[in-house]
Amino acid sequence: MFNQIIVRKAGIKDAAIISSIGVSSWQAAYRGIISDAYLDSLSVEKKEVQLAKSFAIPENQFAVAEIGNQAVGMMCFRPDYRKENIKEQDCWEIEAIYVLPQYWRIGIGRALIKYAFRHMKSININSCGLWVLVENHRARKFYETIGFYPSGIERPISIGGKELIEMHYTIDLNDMLAKKIYNMEMQLLRPEVRISSEKLAELLWDDMIEFCSSGFVYQYKKNDAIEQCLNSSTLKWKIKDFKIKCLSDDIILATYMLDKNSYTSTKPNHSLRSSIWKSTDGKWKMFFHQGTPVVE
Repeated sequence: MFNQIIVRKAGIKDAAIISSIGVSSWQAAYRGIISDAYLDSLSVEKKEVQLAKSFAIPENQFAVAEIGNQAVGMMCFRPDYRKENIKEQDCWEIEAIYVLPQYWRIGIGRALIKYAFRHMKSININSCGLWVLVENHRARKFYETIGFYPSGIERPISIGGKELIEMHYTIDLNDMLAKKIYNMEMQLLRPEVRISSEKLAELLWDDMIEFCSSGFVYQYKKNDAIEQCLNSSTLKWKIKDFKIKCLSDDIILATYMLDKNSYTSTKPNHSLRSSIWKSTDGKWKMFFHQGTPVVE
């Protein structure tokens, strides 16, 4: 179902459907947290009037998620002007994200957040935040699975005559992606992965090319195993000075120093490494790798 989700930029012409999605989502998500009387009084027409004012602010970015040309989710994200001790150009926030209840848990929220992150990274935004009601455990769990974590900031809010508490979540966009790529690089060094064609297929693109530090050129084919036995279990690998650079929305360059040590030798082997990782439908796989020996 995920690959059928299309996320596009929204405009004022989408105000009516965005308002409808917002009201329906509020009435389902906040039932039991906010009073029924308040939720039942929500008006799509009033929400549309409020949205017109929000659309008039150039910095506000709106997106709509569609399945089969039907809008089923919406999002608004913008610079975080309220956050203290951080330059506004460095941090944005997700102001609102709502999905029709009948389309929950099929990847629409993730698709919307991916769209927002992609826009933020394209303009060199370093972090993103959002506010969520403390009692909204379902939403909090969802944000945590994305990689958001509590910043420790809370604030009171009154909704429908009820006093509630909102908590702030944040995520470091650079650190999030760097950790993901780093972990996958480490997986490719593990003996149990290097002998498994199934595990390698999850990490490597078909026809991935490696310029090995030995001078050998290796071209990966699906169902290949890099090693036939656990010989590399006699080696210790260590990655140092790991960095990534976004070459485009879906291509990452990773560079680092790799120390390869044998348990039977005290002399380490050093090489400079670079990898190109490519993402399709949110799945990152290595497309190219090169190792260059460091001359002692």
